[in-house]
Amino acid sequence: MSEFLLCKSEFDLKELHCTKLFNHKQNREFLTKVAREYVPIEEQKNLWVLPEIDRYCTEAQEMVNNGILFQHTKLYHLLYELYDKCTELLLWYGDDYLQLEEAAARDTFFELVEKGIKDSCCEIYAIIKIGREKCNTL
Repeated sequence: MSEFLLCKSEFDLKELHCTKLFNHKQNREFLTKVAREYVPIEEQKNLWVLPEIDRYCTEAQEMVNNGILFQHTKLYHLLYELYDKCTELLLWYGDDYLQLEEAAARDTFFELVEKGIKDSCCEIYAIIKIGREKCNTL
């Protein structure tokens, strides 16, 4: 099992514990390969990685298993903040990064993540192109 959270944003996401993809040393070759699957090369300069996604997912699953609402987890709050600063979020916590389920709206994205957290295997496959969603709601 492996995992990643890639965020596309022109904002500085360091305060949210993210690092630029091209500055990220751990798994950079793999993450660059993943980026090529989903993000045009000219837009990859705006990609950020959350290195600690495993910790956030594991903690969220533990909390949910103990009866705490997903909306009260650090993962939920982090994704909520990232959502407002990003134009794309790619979250994979499982086996096959080539099968991310695309969400058309914020609620659907968060439902996909919550469903994965509640699953006994804790597998999440979700992507949302936020800029497109915002255009569709105007």
